[in-house]
Amino acid sequence: FDLLADGRFWGALGRTALVMAVCVPVEFLLGLALATLFVDEFRGKKLFYSILLMPMMVVPAVAGYMFYMLFQSTGPINHLLSAISGSHVGIAWLSQPTTALIAVMIADIWQWTPLMFLILLAGLAGVPEDQIKAATLLGANAWQRFYTIVIPRMKSIMIIALAIRLIENFK
Repeated sequence: FDLLADGRFWGALGRTALVMAVCVPVEFLLGLALATLFVDEFRGKKLFYSILLMPMMVVPAVAGYMFYMLFQSTGPINHLLSAISGSHVGIAWLSQPTTALIAVMIADIWQWTPLMFLILLAGLAGVPEDQIKAATLLGANAWQRFYTIVIPRMKSIMIIALAIRLIENFK
């Protein structure tokens, strides 16, 4: 019961909840947007598909070290921000709790958006195309088709994808 009185425990739980509240919705929305782009055929689809799935195939320890190097004070992230702003940026990303949490969130989103993409793409592939075509013939625009046909057909897939990521992210 000493655990319930420990402020560090509640702080860690709060940070975990914050990471979950930010990362999972961002991963879901990015995954859904990418899945809607990839459901149609286009030139170079296989190449982009492979590039998009690479982050998920990286071992988490390697991804952690890679982002550790990226977010160093003299790392590429600060160089990129310096080039964009035109002045020297020397943020000590991993030395401050707030910026370290942002770096962790960016790494998590980078690595696990492809999983959301795959799950949601599989769900989109299962939406009957004849219903989409019928709605198009009846004059429904893209948003109406998405909202009235695609989302209801994918509701269970979306719930499963969110549940998997919430559980995994909480770990």
